Order: sequence, then structure tokens, then C-alpha cells
Amino acid sequence: MTSVQLSYLGKTDWRLCAAGSGSVERFAAEELADYFHRITGAKLSNTSGRKTIFLGLRGQLSAHNLPQPKKGADGYTLVIASDKIVVAGDNPRGLLYGVYDLLERMGCRWYVPNCDPKDPEVVPKTPSLSVTAGEWTEASPFEDRVYWLSGLAFEIRQKQALSQ
Repeated sequence: MTSVQLSYLGKTDWRLCAAGSGSVERFAAEELADYFHRITGAKLSNTSGRKTIFLGLRGQLSAHNLPQPKKGADGYTLVIASDKIVVAGDNPRGLLYGVYDLLERMGCRWYVPNCDPKDPEVVPKTPSLSVTAGEWTEASPFEDRVYWLSGLAFEIRQKQALSQ
């Protein structure tokens, strides 16, 4: 397995290029930049850097010859190569899922930090960081997901829920 160096001794030559201006797209870029800095101590630049992390919706990143999307909901494609990383969401939520997938590959973990103080978020501290190169395409088989009981009581769409 080939690995891609993202930072070395707290420095990086990667930059972040986020396509789209929606609130979810901006949040996804902010999350990636924040956690990358917390992990490595390095900051992803928006303007300089020899290597680029591209974030956006699939249609905005079509020039990168992405693999076909997986059938399902809220999908994303993650491509990690020596000179570029592409996180392409099939929709804004899929983009955010793709960013969290990339962060998990960097060692981050989010279990239930707000529900259980003994189970906090895990953010590794390593000034030299590498990730495995490859291509992944993911999608959920479920279009609707209920994540909180109040959602079940107030926002359930019975027709969609019954089919799942």
C-alpha cells in the first residue's frame, strides 16, 4: 500500500481548494482545516502549496475523472493520490461525510462525546502525518435516517420510513 505524506514535522505543502459556497460546503472545509491543524500543527493554505485537497460537489469536480458514484443516498467519493486529494459529495451532506471519512483516515474518532464524558472525541497529535492512497466511493442504502428520538416523533416521513 502506498502512503501519501500530508505533513512532516509540523509543516505541509498541501493547500485546500473548496468549490461551492453553500453553508455545508463552507463548514466541511472549516472542519477539515481545523482538525488538520489540531492533528499536525500545520495550516492548510487557501492559496499556496504544491499539492491540493479539492472539496466540492461531484458536478463541480468532474475534471478529476472520479469513479462512478455508488447507488444510494448522501454518497461521496474520496480519492487520495500523491499530488491531490479529492472529496466529492453527491450532495452537501455527502461532502461532509467524505470529509469526516478523510479525517478518520487521519486518526480522528467521534463516538458520543456529548453523551458520555468518558468517551471523548479522539484527535491524534502528530506533526508527521501520512494516509493510505486509494479511491473509495460510499453511499448509504438509507435515504432517511433518524438520529434522535425527537426526530422520530416530530419529523418522521412515514411512507419513506416504512419502505426502509
